[in-house]
Amino acid sequence: MPETDNRQKEKSSNPTINRVLRVYQPGENPRLALAQETLPQPADDEVRLKLTSIGLNRADLLFQQQRYFEKAQEGSRIGFEGAGIVDACGSASPFKPGQRVAVCPMSITAHEQGCMSDYALFKSHQLLPSPDKISDT
Repeated sequence: MPETDNRQKEKSSNPTINRVLRVYQPGENPRLALAQETLPQPADDEVRLKLTSIGLNRADLLFQQQRYFEKAQEGSRIGFEGAGIVDACGSASPFKPGQRVAVCPMSITAHEQGCMSDYALFKSHQLLPSPDKISDT
């Protein structure tokens, strides 16, 4: 069986685990590591997003190297751009599970909310509904 099939099976068999890409030793030669963490639970004004699309761009690279206006800290999440499907939401959120949304890149703090993960928590005002005509794949 191909390795990708095994990883997909692992991921779907334990939905309580969230894989998160974090930066350690930020600076000129940062060290990245994929951490396995407990799936976060949304507060009343938050949405848990199952990320299906992410962007890697110059800002992400500069962030890790301490050359962006927002500086990475030890253990920072990375990824300023993402889109996905609402997985869970708090009682005060206007979004509903199953709804497709995009992350407003300049509204998030990459240190805490980076998009390079399976799931991430966002405030409702940090998300925009995605048009049905745009596919995540």
